[in-house]
Amino acid sequence: MKIPFDVSNPIMMDAFLSYVDEFFISDRDVISKPTCLLKDLNELELYYQKINLYYSFSKVFNLEFDEQWVYDERSVVSEDINKILLNI
Repeated sequence: MKIPFDVSNPIMMDAFLSYVDEFFISDRDVISKPTCLLKDLNELELYYQKINLYYSFSKVFNLEFDEQWVYDERSVVSEDINKILLNI
């Protein structure tokens, strides 16, 4: 099983373990989509990584997931990150 994410990042590890819990312990057929509460650069970058984790975890375990949401949300987050970087 290969799910690419930074295992040394505690926030990403928590997100991964949450998916493990949802799928293996709670026996859910669908895992939760990530959310982003703040719109600062650090949070947006983490959110982008969480979207990728949601996508990868779902693909590896053949779970139903909202693929269009993944593509749309990645695009929105990328634009938000770019706007912040252009203003630095």
